[in-house]
Amino acid sequence: MKIMILKKLEIAGFKSFGKKVELKFDSPITAIVGPNGSGKSNVSEAIRWVLGEQSMKSLRGKRGEDLIFHGSGGVAQLGKAKVEITFDNAEQAFPLDFSEVIVSREVYRDGINEYRVNDSLVRLKDIIELMSNVGVGGSGHHIISQGEADRVLYASAKDRKIMIEDALGLRVYHIKQQEAERKLASTAENMREVGMLRREIQPHIRFLAGEAKKIELSKNMREELTEMLHAYLNRESSTLAELHRAFEERESPLRAEMEHKEKEVAVLRSLLSEKQALAESETPKEAREASRKLAELENARRDAEREIGRVEGQLAILRRKQPAAEKERIWSRKEVESEMQTILFTLDIALAFKTVEAIHGKLFELKERVTAFLRFRGTALITHDSEKEEEGKLEGVHEQLLQQLQKNEEERNQLTEIKNKWDDLRRIFQSEMWEGQNRLRGAEEQAHAVKDVLRSLELDRERLLMRAGEFERERQEAEVFFGSFLPETANRWEEEERARFYQKIQRLRIRLEEAGGVNPHIMQEYEEVQQRDVFLAKELDDLEKTEKSLLSLQEQLNEELQNNFSEGVKKINIKFNELFQTMFGGGSAKLALVRLQKRSEEESEGEEKEELGVEISVDIPRKRIKNLDMLSGGERALTSIALLFAMSFVNPPPFLILDETDAALDEANSQRYGAMLRNLSKKTQLIVITHNRQTMKEAGVLYGVTMGTDGVSRLLSIRFEEATEMSGSPHGGEPHPE
Repeated sequence: MKIMILKKLEIAGFKSFGKKVELKFDSPITAIVGPNGSGKSNVSEAIRWVLGEQSMKSLRGKRGEDLIFHGSGGVAQLGKAKVEITFDNAEQAFPLDFSEVIVSREVYRDGINEYRVNDSLVRLKDIIELMSNVGVGGSGHHIISQGEADRVLYASAKDRKIMIEDALGLRVYHIKQQEAERKLASTAENMREVGMLRREIQPHIRFLAGEAKKIELSKNMREELTEMLHAYLNRESSTLAELHRAFEERESPLRAEMEHKEKEVAVLRSLLSEKQALAESETPKEAREASRKLAELENARRDAEREIGRVEGQLAILRRKQPAAEKERIWSRKEVESEMQTILFTLDIALAFKTVEAIHGKLFELKERVTAFLRFRGTALITHDSEKEEEGKLEGVHEQLLQQLQKNEEERNQLTEIKNKWDDLRRIFQSEMWEGQNRLRGAEEQAHAVKDVLRSLELDRERLLMRAGEFERERQEAEVFFGSFLPETANRWEEEERARFYQKIQRLRIRLEEAGGVNPHIMQEYEEVQQRDVFLAKELDDLEKTEKSLLSLQEQLNEELQNNFSEGVKKINIKFNELFQTMFGGGSAKLALVRLQKRSEEESEGEEKEELGVEISVDIPRKRIKNLDMLSGGERALTSIALLFAMSFVNPPPFLILDETDAALDEANSQRYGAMLRNLSKKTQLIVITHNRQTMKEAGVLYGVTMGTDGVSRLLSIRFEEATEMSGSPHGGEPHPE
């Protein structure tokens, strides 16, 4: 026997149940009986409400507060209504790890509703999904309220199809379809957003790609420049090292030679200084005394010469005064020699003079003497004795003067020798000084020549230092590209080759500068945006796959739904026809699928969307029925009961609540109805609200609902016989309250 899933129902403050009541469902068929207006139907509505019913019309109210006990003359109104239903979950019909599943719903006068599952707050959606696991759908086919027994007959073809799908347990397909549609809509929205995001970032990606290309080009140029700088610096380092060695090899001997020449010049300058000091040294006392005496002797000689001239003049005058006869005579050899010696002596004196004036005076004197000698040549001079005597005295004076002059000359010669000795020594010193000057000049010229060579080397040094400084700047700039530079051995540059290579480096630098600076954030941003684009593309691809999967799932669900629905309708038709024949003693009844045409609001005007519906056709014995509207009330009730029971037989719900569905049945049909209840209770749990005695007989438990003068519904456990008495009525079987 099927395990009963519905265990207990608790109602507190819901409609007429102002006080808490509890109904336990321990029997396959539980009957709820009671007089009209006692609140029996509130039990079925409480179950409908706690399972998520949102239609206030179905609950016979307008607002949420209409469901809360309003109070009466003796009982105050309540602030909330609560219904709690307990299900047996021993077979894990619900996907919850509990042996019991308790669903409760509370409503407050401000309209707030709270749903709980095992005391945990949940959403209405959670309740609906939870109940869909046991085949309790939103169409309410498992709860037939009072006056709704023939609802399935008057429902539209589309609504009837929904009710049958619910009864067949196919609602889960609709839930999955709705979920798939929701996911499709969400996927489409996500695809649209992802597409928009991709379109938005494409211009930025193109810009960043251009920048990245520039950066890549800059990177390649930097790498090329790095390699060229490496090669340039290595060769330049080797070239500079070799140039330094060559320069040192040229400069070192010149420096040594320059040092030697400078020492030589210093020595010569020292010797010259000594010679100059000697040449310019003070005249010795002996030389100074000789010079002084020579000056005195010179003065004395001049005086003597003047005196000799005077005496000779006097003698000349005396001799001119002698008579002509006496003038002519023959000169002896001795006299001629004496005269010539006098002339020669006069010449010697003249030669000894240093001044032009003195020499001129002597020459003039000599001229007069020679003239006189020539004039008186061969002439004998005869004078008087007095004149002779005077002449003799004058000659004596003349002789003394000549001797004195001779002595003066001898002394002068001695002093001149002393003076000349010092003058010769001074001339030697001067000659040595001049020679030293010449040697010094030559050494200085050689030193200057070496210095000039060194000066030209200094220009080479400056050029080498400038080149080394340029190399250092290049090295520092190059280290920005590749870090610290460690020189390696390389071939020496040829100047033309170096110039060409350096021009290439400079051109590459200019190109690199024109390319702009490398911003590392650009590459990072480009990679991030590119990764985002790749991610979005992958997301879009995943969404497209998801869309295809959802579309495929929808097709699969539609196919399964249609197949299961078609198979279910076939089974229902068999059972429906069987039960219909049982109820009517013959005839036939069946369900037929019809295609409905409905214009889609989402599609363009003129296009239509095809939908399926279910139509009911019956054939009652001895009666021609063209449509359901021609059925009487009893016939509609029997047809509805046959269809409801057929649906329940094919796919039994976990429980079925029937609220006075047997009200219009006569005794014979009531018996058939009871037999069907008995058979159906083997498949599902039944809760029937009835006044029918035959129905009560089939129930294992009877609950009686009464209402006192305070307007509060109360629950009583009663015996079957008591229920029969309560249900009996002299006016059409109306039960009376206990």
